[in-house]
Amino acid sequence: MALADEAPKQKIETQTKKGRSAELIIRRNEKIADRFYFYSYVEKLNYEFTLEMLSKEFDIAAFTIAEIIIKQSEYLREIKTTKPTVKALKNKWPYLTWVYVKS
Repeated sequence: MALADEAPKQKIETQTKKGRSAELIIRRNEKIADRFYFYSYVEKLNYEFTLEMLSKEFDIAAFTIAEIIIKQSEYLREIKTTKPTVKALKNKWPYLTWVYVKS
C-alpha cells in the first residue's frame, strides 16, 4: 500500500500580520503627543486649534487625534512633568519644524 504510506504533506504557512505596523503606530502616536505638547503648552494654542493643526499635519481626522491624545494621557503627564525644551523636541524629531508661525 504505497498510497497509504504517502500521507499528504500539509503546507505549513507562516502567518504574517497584514496591515499597519504596531511599532509605527506607537511612534506616530508619541510624535502626535509631543506635537500636542508643543502647540498646547509651549505655544499656548487652544485645544480646538491644536487638534486642527495636528489633523492637517498628520492627515488624520481631528476626532482621531483627540482619541490618540486621550490614549497618550500617561505619556503626556510625563511630558508635562519633565517639560522638554524645544531644543530637546528638535533633537528627538529633527525633521519637524518646531517654530509656530501664525498664518
